[in-house]
Amino acid sequence: MTSTAPITEVQPKAVGSSTFDEHYHLLDTSGVAKAIDNSPIAEMVRKSNAELGRLGYSVYEDAEYIGHAFKKAGHFIVYFTPRNKNREPMIPPVGIAN
Repeated sequence: MTSTAPITEVQPKAVGSSTFDEHYHLLDTSGVAKAIDNSPIAEMVRKSNAELGRLGYSVYEDAEYIGHAFKKAGHFIVYFTPRNKNREPMIPPVGIAN
């Protein structure tokens, strides 16, 4: 793993997003997130509160998309980017600011 993905790099590449409140209730979706709300990524975000709470960042993948989940201002935002089979794995960034 050789690179990190700060929110400022992920957001412009996003093809959709989902926003959850602090209780993991879905608040908003946009782009491809409207079609993949019931994908494994959406369920993994709901089940991953320990990692998101501790690190403020987590990565999820399904067959087509990578979900980059960030904890920000009491909400959890997942930006979806297209899965690139030739990409290198990413190391989560350190010190995500709320």
